[in-house]
Amino acid sequence: MIIASHELKGKVQPLVQPLVIMKPRFKRTNADSSSVSNESSKRMKVDTERMDVDQHDGYEIAGVVTSKILFDRYPKSIMK
Repeated sequence: MIIASHELKGKVQPLVQPLVIMKPRFKRTNADSSSVSNESSKRMKVDTERMDVDQHDGYEIAGVVTSKILFDRYPKSIMK
């Protein structure tokens, strides 16, 4: 694998037990469910919701990790 100017060597191994990536889910109020004409104002509502701790309503699954990468050496610099 090459990241920027570094070369990494290793192997991919499956995890014995998969990991779940979760993100907080926020309550929706009636004001939030009304239709909003432009996308930026929708984005602003979500950002202000995340500031309120009281709005937290559990978690939702964002992804599942099933494998890991094990690198056997330090990154090697690539000179261009």
